[in-house]
Amino acid sequence: MNVLAPGSQVVGRYRVVRILGAGGMGTVVEATHLQLAQRVAIKFLLPNLCSQRDAVTRFLREARATVQIESEHVARVTDVGTTDDGVPFLVMEYLEGLDLSQLLQREKRLPIAQVVSMVVQACDAIAEAHALGIIHRFGRRAVTALVCSKCWTLASPKQSPKCRPAGLWPPAPRPRP
Repeated sequence: MNVLAPGSQVVGRYRVVRILGAGGMGTVVEATHLQLAQRVAIKFLLPNLCSQRDAVTRFLREARATVQIESEHVARVTDVGTTDDGVPFLVMEYLEGLDLSQLLQREKRLPIAQVVSMVVQACDAIAEAHALGIIHRFGRRAVTALVCSKCWTLASPKQSPKCRPAGLWPPAPRPRP
């Protein structure tokens, strides 16, 4: 069974709702935790990478790195595992709203005070990650999501930027002498 197909179950705990997107290392789906009735996002390693040991190691390292960051501006990783078919996955909080790229496309221009506030909050998250020896490899606008209330407007912003785990990268472990 295709684990990404809507309605399919992941390790008996999650039910896939829809595919949200795909990137260089994985595909992300919206899912529901079956016992908690909670919306989550699940990132699956791409099938062509599952047989590559360093890709699997890097994927799992991303999950461990993300869990270390306590900033409210980084999406939480809540679970990690492997499907029955051997596909590694990580479960993160589901982010409701627009990513920065979508917001800019919709609004074209943003008030400077709002931009400064968003940048400062994102920098707080990145600074915490750097203090832990973790770097964020991708500075793309789409990696920074804006968590918005359903009634968000420019006149009444109620959003807080969050960095998605995609691209969080701790340094490779150093060989011991």
